[in-house]
Amino acid sequence: MIEAQADYAVRHIQRLAEEGVNWMDIRPEGMASYNEEVQRAIVGIQVWQADCHGYYRTPSGRIVTQWPYSMTKFRVRTQKSDAELYEVAPRA
Repeated sequence: MIEAQADYAVRHIQRLAEEGVNWMDIRPEGMASYNEEVQRAIVGIQVWQADCHGYYRTPSGRIVTQWPYSMTKFRVRTQKSDAELYEVAPRA
């Protein structure tokens, strides 16, 4: 998983350099959509619904650090272009 995350980050760093982008940030609607999808999937994973309070669960009870799908799905998903999910500002 860490390799897929690093590849994803490097592609976006390359975009900063190649496209003359000063900064980029995820659009709020893209982040909200992703979070909603992950939270819906997490509900279906019984072991994460147990009354356990590990590092992955906030004090409110929300699970925030777990990926509810396979590593293959993560790799495939992070290999796709998602430039439209980011707001960017060109260098001045």
